[in-house]
Amino acid sequence: MSITYHLIIVAVVSYFLGNISPSILIGRIHGIDIRKEGSGNAGTTNVLRVLGVKAAAATLLIDVLKGYVAVRIGLNYGDLGAMIAFVCVVYGHIFPVLYKFKGGKGVATSLGAALALDWLSAFALILIAILITALSRKMSLGSIIAAISYPFLIWYYYPSVLPMAIVLAITVVVMHRSNIVRLVKREEPSLSFGSKSKEKKVSSEKKPADSEAKIVPQEESIESAVEEQNLDKNPNPTENAESVDMNESVKEDSPAEEPAEGILVAEYLNAVSEKEEEEAKDEQSTGPVDYFQDVLIPKIPDNKKKRIAVVDESPFGLALANRLLYQGHNVIYYVSNKDTLKEMTEKRNSKMLPDLLLSKRLRYTGKLKTALHNREWIIVNPENGKAWNSCKNILKNQEKTTLILVGEPDMEIPKGLKKHSIIFMERPDSIAPLTHNEKVRLNASSDDLGAAKKTEETLQDEHFEIVFREEE
Repeated sequence: MSITYHLIIVAVVSYFLGNISPSILIGRIHGIDIRKEGSGNAGTTNVLRVLGVKAAAATLLIDVLKGYVAVRIGLNYGDLGAMIAFVCVVYGHIFPVLYKFKGGKGVATSLGAALALDWLSAFALILIAILITALSRKMSLGSIIAAISYPFLIWYYYPSVLPMAIVLAITVVVMHRSNIVRLVKREEPSLSFGSKSKEKKVSSEKKPADSEAKIVPQEESIESAVEEQNLDKNPNPTENAESVDMNESVKEDSPAEEPAEGILVAEYLNAVSEKEEEEAKDEQSTGPVDYFQDVLIPKIPDNKKKRIAVVDESPFGLALANRLLYQGHNVIYYVSNKDTLKEMTEKRNSKMLPDLLLSKRLRYTGKLKTALHNREWIIVNPENGKAWNSCKNILKNQEKTTLILVGEPDMEIPKGLKKHSIIFMERPDSIAPLTHNEKVRLNASSDDLGAAKKTEETLQDEHFEIVFREEE
């Protein structure tokens, strides 16, 4: 068999290796389509913020490994074989025929391929990305600068494959074009580094006591991370309108589009650090206001971060979902109306709460199954008949969780839901304290003392508490 046929086989094998999408497969295991969650990107960052650290680590490992294996196969046929394998495996990841040509950005796969081709240039690439990311706190900027640097590194370390390096650099930059636009507009979200958190903590200690009380010390999830993520002006790890499926999309707690899936290790070293709200709100603005812009969200380890769903399409439900975010948990809000979903995704605002600028980290979904999947607390308003009936059908087949019903404790619990821990929460007379970062006290009751105690202890901070009254 001639070398031409061998190279064709290398190209085909590499392309289909790239088609292996761990993010999509792992998402399906969790009952979701990762391309309709968070930023809509089938990459490690989005998995981190939607499904958590473990799922993200598995995704990263497989994406890097498939790039590495493809190029190692190609090297058996010289530099030409390596270049063909490199390009095909990355393009197979970005444009997988098995998934209707909708894949990731190819950064992790490029890293694996670069390591297989020449570890010295790949190592230098990683150092550049880490340095730029650390200085700018922009993961996307670190990835873009590293991509631009790659041809120069290859020219120095392995000049015979320079054409391939140029093609890949252009590809990575093009795949991050939306990030570039946000960088130019200074709207790209920042990573949260320890030093930054410390600075804010120190400065907060100098404030008066009433100011300190605002600190509620992510994602991902990561998240978001993992479980985990925004991720921009429209962010956590929120996507732009083009990436929103109006029936099943989820807005990540982060930007209009997920920050770049890091070509480099820096993102994953800092993955558990949540993005902090960064854009300052003009006090003279007549539009919606972010009343929580000065609140620091606590850095909760992934194994202690709770997954909460709110299925209550009312001003109270939306205000509660937005408020719970500031305890550091992963919160997702169910929205059935397509126009409302689009409005929240694009503007961080809703007609239900016209004066409130919602958190960048609040995620939305138009798919009820996604909202309820694997949540530790599910807050539902039974008055919404259609959503409530769907919830009953879905929850009767799910594992035990804590179900918080908004309303009086006199309703009959369907038989299929009695396996869950049931809590009744009273609707407050006014939601202004929820939206304006004021003292909030919500009354609740439950026959399940264990669930009541856990809820009371977990879903609280200095300004928010759920208090259980004793049953007579």
